[in-house]
Amino acid sequence: MREYAYYRVSSVFPCRFEGFRICVRWSPGHSIQYMVEVLGVPAAYARKLRNEALLSCAGNVGLIGLSAAIVYVYYLFGVKFSVVSLTPPFVLFLYASYMLSSARVRYAKANVGVRAEVRVSKTLVRCAPYALVHGSTLGFRGDIDHIVVGPCLATVETKYGVGKVGLNAENNLVCGGKIFKGDPIAQASRAADAVSKHAGVDCDAVVVVTDGTTPPFRHRGVTVCSLKDLVSVLSSFPNTRVSADRAARLAESLYVSG
Repeated sequence: MREYAYYRVSSVFPCRFEGFRICVRWSPGHSIQYMVEVLGVPAAYARKLRNEALLSCAGNVGLIGLSAAIVYVYYLFGVKFSVVSLTPPFVLFLYASYMLSSARVRYAKANVGVRAEVRVSKTLVRCAPYALVHGSTLGFRGDIDHIVVGPCLATVETKYGVGKVGLNAENNLVCGGKIFKGDPIAQASRAADAVSKHAGVDCDAVVVVTDGTTPPFRHRGVTVCSLKDLVSVLSSFPNTRVSADRAARLAESLYVSG
């Protein structure tokens, strides 16, 4: 799905029309300053996980209600309450309660991921690239959160975290003393390599820790920064890698929805 986005001054007014979202930035005199072509939806995978967790919550609430209904039916029909009669609804209640608790945790984690990626996507649009791609798979295991196409070329991996960002003794990326799951730096590097191979030009890799408090730094060829530093980091990359004429075609070829 091809999307665009509309912007006026510093405020965001997304508008959808027949599957398109147009984002335009207007000057105070209402003249168009730029238009950004956006392909894909930010946090598509995290949204899917969030929806699955929400459905699981609803299903398990229903099972808890079913266990209560079974007991009520026993009461209506005069079934004698005993260990044998109450064991099935009690086991069902315990199972549904445990699964509901697990689903609520999954929902909370997925929702944090969605909010983080949406924040990053809004910041990326304000950087005025020629095009943005969200959630590209590009023949690589997992998805690429964001690809900035023109005038620089960069992949952006989003991680939610609050506090000081750095590396521990094992060179794992940490924020606020917590180790990120997996290896975000290696993932960002693989994504940049895949994009570079596809585009035929060098591609920079960025890991954004949304609420990090550490200045940008590089590790294994990947730039790690906070959301507030993202604009300056992207501005520091070479700005001649993708021309305006090529950006739209390259963005469409990079957008591979798995």
